[in-house]
Amino acid sequence: MTDMDAPSFPSASLPTIEDVQAAIEKLPAFEREIFYAHRADGLSFAEIAGRYGISVERVEGLLVRSLGRIRRRIERAGRRRR
Repeated sequence: MTDMDAPSFPSASLPTIEDVQAAIEKLPAFEREIFYAHRADGLSFAEIAGRYGISVERVEGLLVRSLGRIRRRIERAGRRRR
């Protein structure tokens, strides 16, 4: 992830580790599994596709959706802390 990919948050509402973990744990089970396979296990889209019998495009779509869900949940958590 580059700085261009990283979501920006006002410094007063930086997400906590707990916010991020909670957002990930709230993902639908299959999305969470794909997310962890890519981010924690370091598997490529092609490797994940092969492991789960889905297309590379589906892997990409699931990751884009899961990152969006995570970002929105983190933003909501930050607004609640203000």
